[in-house]
Amino acid sequence: ISSQRATVLALDPAHEPPAPACSWMGARCTPSAMSFYGAHGLDRYRSITGLLPSPLYAIAKLAAGELPPPSQVTTYTDLQAYLLCELGATRPVIDPSNASAMGLLELERPRWSEALCGALDIPLHALPTVTPAGTAVGKLSPRAARATGLEAGTPLILGGGDQQCAVLGSGCFEPGDLALSLGTAAALAGPVVRAPSPPPLGLLAGHHVVPDQWFVEGFVPTFGAAAAWAAEALGLQRVESLAQKAAEARDSGGVYFVPSLAGSGSPDFDGTIRASWLGISVATTQAQLALAALEGLACELARVAHCFAEVAPLGQLRVVGGGSRADLQVQLIANILAVDLALCDCSEAALLGAAALAWVGAGRHKRVIAAAIAVGAHQAACLEAAEDPERDARQRRYGAALAAVRAFARGSA
Repeated sequence: ISSQRATVLALDPAHEPPAPACSWMGARCTPSAMSFYGAHGLDRYRSITGLLPSPLYAIAKLAAGELPPPSQVTTYTDLQAYLLCELGATRPVIDPSNASAMGLLELERPRWSEALCGALDIPLHALPTVTPAGTAVGKLSPRAARATGLEAGTPLILGGGDQQCAVLGSGCFEPGDLALSLGTAAALAGPVVRAPSPPPLGLLAGHHVVPDQWFVEGFVPTFGAAAAWAAEALGLQRVESLAQKAAEARDSGGVYFVPSLAGSGSPDFDGTIRASWLGISVATTQAQLALAALEGLACELARVAHCFAEVAPLGQLRVVGGGSRADLQVQLIANILAVDLALCDCSEAALLGAAALAWVGAGRHKRVIAAAIAVGAHQAACLEAAEDPERDARQRRYGAALAAVRAFARGSA
């Protein structure tokens, strides 16, 4: 499994959840979470975990009391550990890439931070065992075999975080290799060979699924989710119809869309900001609103890309994920970033990364990268950035729209 990393849930002694999981997109914990981060030092938190203080992580939900207290549960964990227990694993385990997004893991070494856990009164034994991705952690139980149609005794191999698996499956193995993953969220990310200290401004650092590698990323929390929301808001039946409608417009008519439906990601990680269309007039058409939505997503990615100047020159990017199949959206991204995009022959690179981990756990390959070379995606085409004389002006106006939405959110808080 390649899983969305920061969703958290509690498990009781029978490994059953006594309460609903808390989605990583949930931002209602923002006030309590930011108070917690402030009380323990924002810079100190970043130095321990490599993360920027944000409502996205499990630690934010725990600090806000959105899950049952430690006296009522045995484990706080992610969805992958829960699913593995349902399938037959005997205890909750988590790999370093998913553990990083809990917000409680040390950056230097893959172990839970005693300081942060102590601040929340969470005993270390109430968190899953951190185990390398690609490790066999059990076998499919007879009950799960009946439910899934798979063979009882099938090995269960620990997977990893969605973006780490996507980077691995896309063929980005070396420092400086960057993948652009377009899914529910969007991430620009790549591997590094030492723990970044301090992490580059505006970016997150954590552990990779590849042993002895770390991971640097910037992301937009709602990318595909924002496109789906915009399509529904415009009365379109499918998210694919958003690009079809946008293609009818010559330009956005001065309309800008800020896609922060779950707060912003890189570089500011502002959980209070909200989404908006700005600049609408009586002459604005449905097609212009659709085009503004796609341009807004591309402008948000440009803010992420700007953060990578410290990490590596922004050369050709490998594009994966379901959003890589949206031709107009991908072309807009190339144009606004002024970067050529390499399209892979398989968009679902996260699944290929997970498959590579499975081959390691099953013993077919000894090393994760060797397995990824065997099963990973390859470049199928190159999409060149088109000249755009309005690029700089568009980004400035988008920045003004973002500032206006942020000011509105702060004024209404």
